[in-house]
This record gives sequence, structure tokens and C-alpha cells, in this order.
Amino acid sequence: MLKNFFQFFFRRLKIAYRKSFNTKYINLHGIKIKLSHEFISKDIKHLFYMDAYENNEIEILKKILTKNDTVMELGSGIGFISSYCSKVIGSEKVFTFEANPKLISEIKDTYLQNNVNPTIKNVILSNHDGFEDFFVEKTFYSSSQIKRNNTIEKIKIKCSDINFEIQNINPSLLIIDIEGGEKNTIPLINFKKNNIKKILIEFHPELIGNDISSSLISFIISQDFSLKLEYIRNSVLLFEKNV
Repeated sequence: MLKNFFQFFFRRLKIAYRKSFNTKYINLHGIKIKLSHEFISKDIKHLFYMDAYENNEIEILKKILTKNDTVMELGSGIGFISSYCSKVIGSEKVFTFEANPKLISEIKDTYLQNNVNPTIKNVILSNHDGFEDFFVEKTFYSSSQIKRNNTIEKIKIKCSDINFEIQNINPSLLIIDIEGGEKNTIPLINFKKNNIKKILIEFHPELIGNDISSSLISFIISQDFSLKLEYIRNSVLLFEKNV
């Protein structure tokens, strides 16, 4: 009981210290992040202060990511997850895709801070070449292929065929966090013709609806994957290929 009290007290003290001194850099799960990035909102900064940013994904990755994995990530964010994976398995085995061109320099700065260099491409993964609409919001986690309001900035982003990229990379672990973009992206993947063994995905039912989220889960299961119930963390789910 007393131990829990002191843990709670020191945690609150650490958060208060970080807020008061407007901490510029923070180290979370061994990854150094610059909090002064333009796209890091107060809400995201608070998650870092609380040591809570992307905790669901990291908690699962710590248990399932192995040296034998090759990682393909859809939605780089600020480069946090790809940096973590690179630290564990090596940059040469991590490939990440980010549609928002305004984030690329921030992502590369994160890589520089952490002495990693995973492969990054600024494209939308689709089933055709050409361009698609992408909607840019002030906070990076709100930008996606889904238009959330009428004041959002619409830009055109180059497309790349998702199955072509998967064939070239040959990933064993697919990580997806694309702010509702899973609605259109997941059904395009030909899971029967690739070597993906694990899928770690954050669903966004608040953007695409519960019914569509459920249908996507059913689709993945129909592709000979099992939903690992022991790894469910809010909207973050892990699927593993049936042996």
C-alpha cells in the first residue's frame, strides 16, 4: 500500500516537473523525442509527460517483436514506433510509410536523435499508381484520408501499390495506425500471397464506425489469422497467422 502511494506521488511529481519546466526532450521506452515539434499538441505532450504515449503498442511489441522479424509500418506518426523497432531489430529491417509530407522532416529528426535509420516513404498505400486526397490537420494524429471538417487542408499524395510494397519488403510483422485509413487499406491486402505472420493494428471506430471496424476484424480472421485476446489493449489489437 505504502509502495503504491510513493509510486503515485513520484509519478505526479515527475509530471508536474516536466510541465513546469516545459521539458524540451523526453525519453520514453529508450526513445528520445523532441517535444517542441510543431505537430505535437498539448494533449500529445501531456501523454509524453505521463510516460503514456503509444503505451498499448509498445507493451505488445515488447512481448512479440523478435530479432527474426521484418517490420512494415503504415502510419509513421513522429517516428516513435519505427525508432523503437529499429533499436530492437535493426534499422535495415524496419520499413515505414507516412502520407503526411509535413511530418517527414520531424520523423527524420526523431531518427537522428536516436541514431536509427529505417526506410521511410512518403506515399499513400493503395491498389493503384497516381495520386489520392489526403487531409492535413494541425495535430499530426488527426491527419488522414478522412475529412473531419470543412477547414481542413486537402492535398494530393502520390500512391504506391500496397501489395507491391509488401512483396518487396516481405514483412513478418505489419503495424497499422492510419487514423481511419484502415477502412480502405486493409481489404486491399492479399494476405494469402504474402508472409505476414503478425498484424498489430489500432482501429478507429470513432472515425469509421463500429460496424466497419467489426467487418475489418472479421476480414482479417477470414484470411487465416487469429485475434489474440490476451493482447487486446483498448482499440489496439494483435492478430497472428494460424500455423
